[in-house]
Amino acid sequence: MNSELGGRLDAAINVLPEDQNVAVILRDVQGLSNQEAADTLDVSLSTLKAGSTEGD
Repeated sequence: MNSELGGRLDAAINVLPEDQNVAVILRDVQGLSNQEAADTLDVSLSTLKAGSTEGD
């Protein structure tokens, strides 16, 4: 990935609400599965897929 694209992706991730930011990083940067990310965040898989990890 070129540095310009990487910078743009970082900027886009950083403007997400914190709960979504963490989910994206776990799944797409660290390579965790949806289930692994949900387990790490202590939320249900459906909550993670819905895009919010707060309140579960």
